[in-house]
Amino acid sequence: MSLVRSTAAVAAGLSTLLLPHSPVATPMHAFGIPSGQIFSTSLSATQELPVPVGSPTGSGIAIVRVAPAGDQITVELTYTGMSSDVIGAHIHGSGAPGNTAPIMFDLVPTGGTSGTNTATTFPVGLNELVTLRSHRFYVNVHTVNNPSGEVRGQLHAHHSAGDFDGDGRTDIAVFRPGNGVWYWLASSSSAFSQAGWGLSTDVPVPGDYDGDGRIDLAVFRPSEGVWYVLQTSTQQLAATAWGQAGDIPVPGDFDGDGHTDVAVFRPSTGIWWILHHAGTVAYKQWGSSTDRPAAFDVDRDGRSDIAVMRPGGAQWILKATGQTTVYTFGPGVDGQALVPADYTGDGHVDGAIFDSATGIWRIISSSFGQRSMAFWGTAGDIPVPGDYDSDGKADFAIFRPSDGRWYIRHSYDNSIRVMSWGIAGDVPVPAMFRMP
Repeated sequence: MSLVRSTAAVAAGLSTLLLPHSPVATPMHAFGIPSGQIFSTSLSATQELPVPVGSPTGSGIAIVRVAPAGDQITVELTYTGMSSDVIGAHIHGSGAPGNTAPIMFDLVPTGGTSGTNTATTFPVGLNELVTLRSHRFYVNVHTVNNPSGEVRGQLHAHHSAGDFDGDGRTDIAVFRPGNGVWYWLASSSSAFSQAGWGLSTDVPVPGDYDGDGRIDLAVFRPSEGVWYVLQTSTQQLAATAWGQAGDIPVPGDFDGDGHTDVAVFRPSTGIWWILHHAGTVAYKQWGSSTDRPAAFDVDRDGRSDIAVMRPGGAQWILKATGQTTVYTFGPGVDGQALVPADYTGDGHVDGAIFDSATGIWRIISSSFGQRSMAFWGTAGDIPVPGDYDSDGKADFAIFRPSDGRWYIRHSYDNSIRVMSWGIAGDVPVPAMFRMP
């Protein structure tokens, strides 16, 4: 494998790849953070420093939303299962994981062993936005038993599947293999955009490769083993040779630096080959020739975890921390669409499958192991779960090729949205963020 990052080196071969495009202009503010961008974290004792006493098992979720003007943030914090009453909750910075930092924002918690914050809105300036975008703010909850902190979590940009404008919401978008054009509708402005990027034989692999909080158009060309990425931050091409015939592309942010890394799963050996944005290489043995690979952040530590679905109904997951979790759906699920996402809003990706013959969604909560079902869709529909209403939960949604319509059930208020966007043969972009 080799790495190619210069446009000149591949310019001669791009005449069939590059087509005219007119990308949408997303509202931006200081340090290039898209207006309305969301940051979130899952709090746990394992991230705390110093190590809390008593082996506490509490948890929490924090969501930070940047105001459209970029001059303030809104914070939502929930915590539960603390070992004793909460005496304080703050956002600290500037501090990376494994380091401590001063208090920046006092969230004024409600107290008790479970609760929320009462202080929610804070003014911010350029320095705070820079720190936030650099993932150097963390949320800390302090208790009587652990006054230095009982649960902690590092704030990371909240990436919704198919978020082209960086506002934290999934956008309605399709890739049309017949002409290699992407069509999307920005949720922040309802602006329509299209861009030619790819060939009919390419595998679409959208992701935030340049780390600006917006989805970049990207394809993997199996015939060449090359990834072609159109970076939204610069509108420049990044071409990376990574892979060979037979490899399955599985992009993800495996090192938690805010950039999507190129990665492939090689069925012939069961090895994952990962090229980090910084240029370092990692490889892991996980899977067999018949497994279906995927990468998503299960434990909400900001790093993609590698996972495979093994025929027989079990979804095996290797977390970035080295721990292993197994979801067993039972017999008869082979070939069904795998749709992992955070359906409960607890900051953890849940195991889920979609039966395209019946429109039934089966979900196993990653936090508590609870099983649930939902009915949304009919035979032939393509599942496209995503956070379309920006409430921190994945919404049930399908794309119906027969009529080119999207049917979305918002988790926030159970309202239904129907949108015509696409034709038969189109590939809906949110579907690209689930297992193949």
